[in-house]
Amino acid sequence: MSQGISKSITGISKRIRQPLVWVDCEMTGLDHLKDRIMEICCVITDGCSLKPLAIHETTLKMSTKEIDGMGEWCLRQHGASGLTHRCLESTITLEQGQRELTEFIRRWIPQKKMGVLSGNSVHMDRLFLLREYPAFINHLHYRIVDVSSIFEVCRRSNPKLLSQMPEKVKAHTARSDILESILQLQWFEKAYLQVDPEFQKEQEQVNIRDELEKVYQEATLINPFTRSSIAKTEEA
Repeated sequence: MSQGISKSITGISKRIRQPLVWVDCEMTGLDHLKDRIMEICCVITDGCSLKPLAIHETTLKMSTKEIDGMGEWCLRQHGASGLTHRCLESTITLEQGQRELTEFIRRWIPQKKMGVLSGNSVHMDRLFLLREYPAFINHLHYRIVDVSSIFEVCRRSNPKLLSQMPEKVKAHTARSDILESILQLQWFEKAYLQVDPEFQKEQEQVNIRDELEKVYQEATLINPFTRSSIAKTEEA
């Protein structure tokens, strides 16, 4: 690792407050002991403003046998989204995917046990990641931010308010699902949770949808199947 990159990592790490590491995986099924991750997207956001700061997205190579072995829902959904075709075309092996994702998280959050895994029902993603991406999971804090837990509490304590929550698009791509999860948490913090006025004011200045698209467009296309944010220098 060059001195310049090391310097940039330190500078960026200091500017990320209580980082949330959002992850969404698309899998061949829901059995974490036999099914595999097809696509993974990881977005790092500032823990206070929820502003997206970095993204890593990759599509893994799948064999025809693995694709044909999927259940009806996966065949239909992943076929419609184009994920099935991308996986058959991909050259990214599990080993390469492991290495690139681990390098990404260490580049942006060098300190172990600092980033908190976040998402919707993210415990399921974590089960798959423990088997396929253990180094990535071991770098993160043991706690998680599961937006679906807040959803369930709100559904019981204030169902009338929950009925006003914007509907999810449900595109079932890893990146779109992460966007929906971040927007959901932002909505809960504004409408349901009692937060500090200054905290809320800061969040209102961030357009999460636009910021994530900006981060995605600025990320480096490492190969046709992997896009990843490269840390900039402090002076940049």
